[in-house]
Amino acid sequence: MKRKQKLRPKSNIKFQNHVLLTRSDFFPSETLSPAEYLIGIPKIILIQYAAKFLLHYDHQSNDETPEQFLEKYFANYSDRTYIEWIKIIQSKRTSYGTSVAIVYPISCYKFFEYALRQDGNIEPDFDKSFIERSNINILKCFLAINEEFRNKELSAFEGLQRDHPENASILISFLGSMMESDMTKFVPSISFITQLAKSRYLFAFLLGDKEARKLLSLYLSEIGLTSANDYFAKLAFLLQESQKRDPITGMAAFTLDEHQFPKLSRFVKHILATDVSDEPDFLSIRNNPIVELRPSTYHIVHDKFLFDKLYMGLFFGLNSTYKNKKLNFLNDFMGYFGESFFEQHLCYKILENTLSGNAIRLSGLDIKYKRQQTGNKRDGEPDYYIRNWDNIFLFEIKNNLIRSSIKYSFDFENIESHLKTRFIYDPKGKKDGIVKQISNNIDLILSGDLDYDDISQPARNWIYPVAILPEETYSSYGLNFLANTWFRDELDGRAGDNNDKYRKVKPLVIITIDTLLIANHLIKQKKGTMKQLLDGYINNHMKINNKNNQRISFSMYVYNFSRSSNIDYSLAQVEADVNFDVRLDDMASE
Repeated sequence: MKRKQKLRPKSNIKFQNHVLLTRSDFFPSETLSPAEYLIGIPKIILIQYAAKFLLHYDHQSNDETPEQFLEKYFANYSDRTYIEWIKIIQSKRTSYGTSVAIVYPISCYKFFEYALRQDGNIEPDFDKSFIERSNINILKCFLAINEEFRNKELSAFEGLQRDHPENASILISFLGSMMESDMTKFVPSISFITQLAKSRYLFAFLLGDKEARKLLSLYLSEIGLTSANDYFAKLAFLLQESQKRDPITGMAAFTLDEHQFPKLSRFVKHILATDVSDEPDFLSIRNNPIVELRPSTYHIVHDKFLFDKLYMGLFFGLNSTYKNKKLNFLNDFMGYFGESFFEQHLCYKILENTLSGNAIRLSGLDIKYKRQQTGNKRDGEPDYYIRNWDNIFLFEIKNNLIRSSIKYSFDFENIESHLKTRFIYDPKGKKDGIVKQISNNIDLILSGDLDYDDISQPARNWIYPVAILPEETYSSYGLNFLANTWFRDELDGRAGDNNDKYRKVKPLVIITIDTLLIANHLIKQKKGTMKQLLDGYINNHMKINNKNNQRISFSMYVYNFSRSSNIDYSLAQVEADVNFDVRLDDMASE
């Protein structure tokens, strides 16, 4: 019999650490606030610079060094100070023993918000001295923003070295990654496919559920649209314009005649950035990724934020309509969509295709139904259960988003405390978290008293515990390491003196919904199986006692593998027995 070939990733993932360059590195005596550096610089110029910065926002890219960044802007200046700055960069790189960076993604978004706050009535002055002075002030502003984030990082690292000396390095990368993971882990082709797939699943659910369909109708009528395809068409226009983004300036500008295209103009104005809030998560430009440069001329801030309008933006739009109209027919909006859509529609449909052949698949609803039929009053079933021969996959599915006040706190104790309510126990809701729920189901399997699957020798099965979560924040560096530490502590506490009790239980793996979609494409195109993907990740990044390896998330592992596997994303179509063209404009009054 031909032996099954093991899955081997075609390139290694290495954690890259970067030290952020700040204002004190170049201008140690400067004390102005970031906003003060921008006084007198026209808004349009600041937006253009913000676009350039965002174009090169990936601080892990080797495309442009900090030296090249400075040379691009200052090489032709009469003031040759930038040469001294380059010497400083080289000195810092040597002293830190690692790469250094100027362009930091979070600083890019913050700078864009400063640009939007600027007075739009300042007339541009194209005098050479004004331009040179403005460029230096823009650099100072950007480095001052970097400094704010760097100071938070240094303060947090001091605390971690004091309180968690063994894991300080992995935890500081975790804190920084928490702020940026859902925005910077962005591969355009993959992001578009996953957001479009989720959007189609969401629209299919909304159109197939009477109450949800009513809410969709109300939301679409607010923005002047009448159908799901109407929504897709308006976004398709903007997506086409974003593909025309200038590769040098980063601008994705377009003009729109509101008299000729009234519905499209109304839609664009609905997602236009006008007011800038002080919230730390950049919702001003994430929810409204278009800015007006001049009457009828617009610019798309970033493709990632535009792609998000396909799914997360739609989800939050529905939530806003539900709250603003003080509706109550869904009772708890987040609870309803978390269970009815995210768990029982989106995840169930994807997991149905995860393993082929004779695998036993049971959803949480299937298990509840089986128990009702037999009069079994036991509760606490897994959200999804798959057994393929002697491999059992236990899935816990949660739709809990992490609040911005937690993500951006840079406070490990605060973040850890919040995450433990999700993974271990929520004292407010009096609910067990992912770790305890999975551990309970593992104990049930090993007890030999499993009521929904007939397993003759439970101890012979390998058990793969998996948590499916809704956003890329859960793929932050080191979070899986942290969650699995809690999981092993829970099992160790239950095992007591029986060291062999959980010897065939694999480490807990966190899979984000986007990664589950990509993994599903890999599996359907026979690039690997779920078992191979999980084993590959566990063996490469969880069993090796290397802090750099342990920082890597399953998302990073799968994305790395998918880029080298030639996936045909044209096959990534969502089957939906609904008509996306059906008009909903007559339903708002029902």
